[in-house]
Amino acid sequence: MCALNAAEGDLSFENIASTYKFTVSGVKDGISKVRFTIYNQTTYGLSGSWPISGTSDKYIDYNWASPGSANSTLSYVGNVVNNEAVFYVSCRYWGNFQPSISVINEATGIAIKSFVAANPIQPTSKTTVKPITLDVSDGDYYAPAIDIDGVFNDWDGITEYDGTRASGSSNSRINHWRVTSDALNIYVYLELNSEKITEARYIYVGFNTDNDTNTGTARGSIPGCEQYAVIYPAVAGSDPLEMIQGADPRSTVNGSSDGTLRTWCVLGTPSSQLELCIPRSKVGLGSAGTIKVGVSYDNYDAKEQSLTLN
Repeated sequence: MCALNAAEGDLSFENIASTYKFTVSGVKDGISKVRFTIYNQTTYGLSGSWPISGTSDKYIDYNWASPGSANSTLSYVGNVVNNEAVFYVSCRYWGNFQPSISVINEATGIAIKSFVAANPIQPTSKTTVKPITLDVSDGDYYAPAIDIDGVFNDWDGITEYDGTRASGSSNSRINHWRVTSDALNIYVYLELNSEKITEARYIYVGFNTDNDTNTGTARGSIPGCEQYAVIYPAVAGSDPLEMIQGADPRSTVNGSSDGTLRTWCVLGTPSSQLELCIPRSKVGLGSAGTIKVGVSYDNYDAKEQSLTLN
């Protein structure tokens, strides 16, 4: 509500909005934060911008919102306590409110469950808090095979390959590497020679999808690539060296800017550890089958290895 200045010492109030309390229940153990994204399917905006203007007669500008506009969407991140997270959303008190909601695992970015209201709600002129419970116990609780977080013990048990180059010569850049996948992503682990890491170096990950080195194109000395990604683990122009932890803004997929591939590097002496994640959808690897995967750091490649995609 907003206070209207009447006679001195006497205040009256004008209703601006009604509030909806959303309790997201049934969140499974192990998830500490969820993102709550809500979009109003009608033409009325959600909370966040209701300026009060005028000099004599006060009035409320309720910000009509075109469908799909920023005024129609809000996103919050909330802590999960006792398998619940609570969010408050306000809407114009007499405007139609017809929400479309996604509850997202903040750690993975994967939607747990979505809800779409079939009909609008129209609040009364009274300010109220309307409680709504959303049960996500039967949602999608995809757990990644590898967490890109700089803690490398989740790579234990995954086959380790030495950095021997495809030509059979020694590799002064890559000491060891590993590769694995799950339903959504491909993950790569590299143990690198720390002395060779600079902000200008880059990593190629090449995918030989037909297992034929005579087709496709060589990428970073990796032969026969039908698909590939390029990642820069260090921040450009950083001094001292700073590593990218999270989304790599310079990453590319098949030669086109992507900026979302995730990486994490822990610098050490004499070797450093790096892990990265490439969504399968980005490199056209949604189907099951066995492919060849190669890695190359600063054009120093390692022998291709087979990877079976489920």
